[in-house]
Amino acid sequence: MASIIAHSARRLWATESRFILLRYAGAGLGAAKALIFAHVLDVSAFGVLALVLQTAALLEASSLGGITGLLHRYFNDPAAGEESFARFIPACGAWLAAVAVVALALGNLWDVLFWSGLLFALGIGFVLLEPPLRVRGRLGLIALPPILVNMLSIALVPAVVWIMPAPPLWVVLLAVVMAQFGGQFAFLVLALRRERIPVEAAGRGPLKLWRDYLGHVRDGFPLFLGSMAYMLLAYVDRFFIATFHPAQDLGVHALATQFGLIAIIGLQGWSYVASVRVGHAIKQEADVAAVVGHALRVASLFAAAAVVGILALAWVLEATLFARYAGLFAAVALGVPGIAAYNAVSAAAALLYYRRRQAALHRALLAVLAANAAIDLGLSLAGASYLWIIACTGGLFLALAAVTAVLVRRCLREAPQPPAGGSPLAAGAGRAV
Repeated sequence: MASIIAHSARRLWATESRFILLRYAGAGLGAAKALIFAHVLDVSAFGVLALVLQTAALLEASSLGGITGLLHRYFNDPAAGEESFARFIPACGAWLAAVAVVALALGNLWDVLFWSGLLFALGIGFVLLEPPLRVRGRLGLIALPPILVNMLSIALVPAVVWIMPAPPLWVVLLAVVMAQFGGQFAFLVLALRRERIPVEAAGRGPLKLWRDYLGHVRDGFPLFLGSMAYMLLAYVDRFFIATFHPAQDLGVHALATQFGLIAIIGLQGWSYVASVRVGHAIKQEADVAAVVGHALRVASLFAAAAVVGILALAWVLEATLFARYAGLFAAVALGVPGIAAYNAVSAAAALLYYRRRQAALHRALLAVLAANAAIDLGLSLAGASYLWIIACTGGLFLALAAVTAVLVRRCLREAPQPPAGGSPLAAGAGRAV
């Protein structure tokens, strides 16, 4: 028995397992941070802060799939070596810095963009170092920044509120920026002390470096498109609520969104595992349909349990700690089931990428995104409650889950195609690159 326990412990602490555990730790700290912020801040202030954080995350999509294309080329081209990272870092760094400058400049028109651009700028170093660290298997280092930033945020923001009751919003945002700076700086120190990261000097010619980066974008954008569309679909309702509705509504919606993120933490982890299993089944010419079916059954059961649990939690918290967030349970009930359903079906969507059938899924995502924006605009101009916007997004996610299931079923019935070679994980519903 002792040897079995020891063997299990060694497997649990394998590189991949450590990475998944650290990712869960980061996600758990993120959820705790959101709940703490919602409790200690004013409802409207929490809504704006959540909008700033989500906009900063959305700015990472400005890489346009360059990182996905870089990794796709690295793993599929036998001649590709670390010199590709040396060329990539200065070109991508210059591009992302330009995006950050534009966001900061537009902050004169919308304060949210200024703070989001500042947070994004402080995270550019991680975006640039993550690809070479990933291919070297330094997954523990990659998982550190969210943990460090969330821990510092949990420490700094409540401390600000304790020192200065009802602080101005800019003071709270400044504390979040300091946490971002501290966490990212600590990551850079650890990464650069442990790893030698190749960086090519601009003497090669900025035009050549830029052309090389555009090549990565050309290769990666088709795979990246699904991730970008998912991020925008999750963002668009918050944008319309922030623009057309009271700040109180934005705060309630922001907290409901955090409940949704808590509900899908496990689903996204299972999607990671399921995509690997589907890939192995295809490569070994095993029973792919059985593997996909098992992935969907597990994901569906997990989604059902997560939705029931999160609804119960929202009901209890609205009646106790978050009584200021009137309508929280209704917002969670209208939005979370659809998001959970789509993430459950996404456990099998890796099959579409392996067999090069992702184009139909991307078209569906873009069509749903356009429909959601149009409906949200119409509802906002008509003066409808923000709950109708949430219900619209939740319903469209349910429809998208059904479409994805149909596409997976159709793909299983078709003759197998050669694997695409790139990892479907890069184009999933998780963090965009």
